[in-house]
Amino acid sequence: MVALSDAQVEAYLDRIHLPPPTRQLLAQGPDHPSALDAVAALQRHHLRHVPFENLGLTYAAKGNSGSGSKGSRALPQDTASVYDRVVTRRAGGVCDQLHLLFAELLRHFGFAVYCTGARINAAAGMLYASGVREVGEAEKRTPRFGPWVHLNTVVTVGERDYVVDTGHGPSGFPAPVALVHDRPQEDIPPRQCRMIHGPLPGDGGGSSGRSRGGGPKWWRMQTRWSPSQAWLDVWAFTETEWQPLDFELLRRGYEAVGTGWAGSFSRSTVSHVWG
Repeated sequence: MVALSDAQVEAYLDRIHLPPPTRQLLAQGPDHPSALDAVAALQRHHLRHVPFENLGLTYAAKGNSGSGSKGSRALPQDTASVYDRVVTRRAGGVCDQLHLLFAELLRHFGFAVYCTGARINAAAGMLYASGVREVGEAEKRTPRFGPWVHLNTVVTVGERDYVVDTGHGPSGFPAPVALVHDRPQEDIPPRQCRMIHGPLPGDGGGSSGRSRGGGPKWWRMQTRWSPSQAWLDVWAFTETEWQPLDFELLRRGYEAVGTGWAGSFSRSTVSHVWG
């Protein structure tokens, strides 16, 4: 990824209608006492004005993916192309486009940032998030995490790391969430969110429900709408930094099989691989 210039950053902030006072706070850097408030405001404005969508797959010319798959369509990841799409042409993008560009915006203001891949729980797909279907209590207790289909941004503010999601949709949390084990916080009342740090439940395929007790620890974001409900896993990730090439390889894999947000069909504008 290429660093954004001062002029590009100003145009980016104009695109998301960020107020001047927040811009001034961001310019103070990650150690300012109000830095977290500034990042939270930046995320809210980004979510409000830059939608998660892949309409480019429907309307782009075929054969430009560069992946070698004949007749496929591409969603570019490079800074210049994504910036042109989001800022100049005032469109949206899919999670890797939005996160990688948002990470460059944070870096411009001196924040330490990295992006990492995430796996989504099948039950937390768009049908649940949009209220089309309910998730049973038993289903909540046995999450089924699919393949790597999402991307998260982790930013350091002060002495703490926060996950900032600008490209997941209704199941995502619209504010920075501290990487602290089991500390619930409220976002859209009465919905709550928390991060759980530990082994990933299940075997990834959803068949056994066994826990990988000896495996690596994952950060799992969970939500619930009332204290009487069981927590629902949304996505899970480790603290391993992914490089842009990692996401490019992932994208080309999905292009090859024609599924997920890389599938060239219009319904991907409102769904993901589990939708």
